[in-house]
Amino acid sequence: MSAVLLTLGRLPKALDPARSFAKLGWRVIVADPFADHLTGASRACARSVQVPSPADDPAGWLDAIERIAREENVRLILPVSEETLYASYLQARLPDVAVFTMPPNVLHEAHDKWRFAKQAKALGLPVPATWRADDVQARSLADSGDFVWKERRSCGGGGTKLLPQGAAFEPTDHAIVQERIKGEELSSCSLCVNGEIRGTAIYRASVISGTVAVGFSRVDDARVNDFAARYAAATQWTGFLSFDFMRDAAGQIFALECNPRLTSGVHFFETDDLAPAILNQSKQLRLRQEADLQQFWSCLQEAQGALPNVFGFARKLRAMSQRRDVTFTSHDPLPLLTMPWTARALLRRAARERVPMAVAASADIGWSLRAAQILEAA
Repeated sequence: MSAVLLTLGRLPKALDPARSFAKLGWRVIVADPFADHLTGASRACARSVQVPSPADDPAGWLDAIERIAREENVRLILPVSEETLYASYLQARLPDVAVFTMPPNVLHEAHDKWRFAKQAKALGLPVPATWRADDVQARSLADSGDFVWKERRSCGGGGTKLLPQGAAFEPTDHAIVQERIKGEELSSCSLCVNGEIRGTAIYRASVISGTVAVGFSRVDDARVNDFAARYAAATQWTGFLSFDFMRDAAGQIFALECNPRLTSGVHFFETDDLAPAILNQSKQLRLRQEADLQQFWSCLQEAQGALPNVFGFARKLRAMSQRRDVTFTSHDPLPLLTMPWTARALLRRAARERVPMAVAASADIGWSLRAAQILEAA
């Protein structure tokens, strides 16, 4: 039996590929710094292994993933979220194992908001005016209108500030100043193989928790599809490729940043199609019929925020009843039913550090300068 190793299990987006590979007859192993996690409760998960945090101990994480891959005769390593930046270094360690992501240098150019903006502009793709925060042009941009200050390598919306014209900001080389485009924010998620897109899901947030969407509505936009296809072809992308866009009143789109990884858009793909597409056994991913989805427990938490306004709470509950949960299936119900238990470590971290769940979920897997220094020295 072939084996696939998912390098994170705590997030709902891990369930879709896990279930897809299990249905295809593969043995699914999941690694996560948490002992208990969402995907570990799924029937699709054959084995769950606790590993070090890649952000805190990148060398230890790589050693652990390599050891699991050798023990289980893994054929494919499938990164799930921000840890893809670490997983890319496995390609040199495990030349006989496919790692469904791009090489480190390509990933880091896309992940870095400053380098991505320069790259996209060079490719003729639409992005807002963007300058490194320590550049004199950044001050000129900030003085010309409302702007956005972002950390260059942040994730989950962390470190982002919407600032008014003329506002002061820290002039650091670790952040960017970006023109603020006003309009509707859209996100995309594409699955790519050798520069060809197998499918793209485009969606907007219908419910937001902190800085991250937990309710999603699928939309169509030909310009977004074209942007994703052109970027994938130019970079010969293999793996998941996602973008955040702003669509202005005239319908023009501007790519705010690239997320070179899997995002919640994966929930809009037909689950059965994911594994064959990743394995390059099919050329096209189908989209599900449902256009409105949600993460039930997170949306319920947001609905409770409407209390003590009973009518506002009731309206939110009614809206929830019209959206399908992204984790629930009748033949695999435990991930949804046990989530309050399997997510307890995340809940404790979020409460302890007083941060949204999305920030807590990525705190130990996001890229850091310290991690970069350790891996460069290795």
